[in-house]
Amino acid sequence: MSFAHEAADFDDLLAIVAKKRRLSLGLVEKDYWVTHTLWALHGLGLEI
Repeated sequence: MSFAHEAADFDDLLAIVAKKRRLSLGLVEKDYWVTHTLWALHGLGLEI
């Protein structure tokens, strides 16, 4: 399995989303990592 953050153009992807949604780049990146963390915790069998 590959993840978006492993791609060489991950920063460009974040910038595109931030611009399209009119959000700060930091907010978009934070949301990505929160989502990724929740996914990983779920994969360990934890329920949130």
